[in-house]
Amino acid sequence: MGRKGKELTSDQKSRLAALNDAGYRKSDIVKLTGIKQSTVYSFLKKYELRGDIENIRRTGRPKSFHDRDMRKLSRCVKKHRRKSLSEITNTFNESIDGPFSKQNVERKLHSDGFHKRSVKKKSIREVNKKKQVAYCRGNLHKTVNAHWSKVIFSDECKVVIGQDSRVSVWRKVG
Repeated sequence: MGRKGKELTSDQKSRLAALNDAGYRKSDIVKLTGIKQSTVYSFLKKYELRGDIENIRRTGRPKSFHDRDMRKLSRCVKKHRRKSLSEITNTFNESIDGPFSKQNVERKLHSDGFHKRSVKKKSIREVNKKKQVAYCRGNLHKTVNAHWSKVIFSDECKVVIGQDSRVSVWRKVG
């Protein structure tokens, strides 16, 4: 069962402890503070048992991914940006002790800010722009049929025959 209400603030806890140490009865403390009786009674019982107003550490399943593993995963992704999630998971699992699932690795990558994004095509470089303009100005006097019908400006793009899938990379947002 989980907690039903809010936790007491550290100010409330210190006030309850001070009133208890001053010799007030529990019922008087309830009236003075306006906090529910069950809350005051259970807090003072724990306070008298431990002598401390801080909450004890809660139990739960230990983290499977530690900070060191997260740094290692981040380095692995930065090194192999174009690899798929399966390949990154396999590479990462080879470098550590415990195997992690693909979903767990993806969740950790997203929480660290990494997302798979498609690569943007770079526009034509300034050097090649100048070369194209110089070529055109040098050949202005030539006719369309004799010369310009044979010229192709490729804008630095590649020509692929066959299947070419979209390339994507892992990168951080921003």
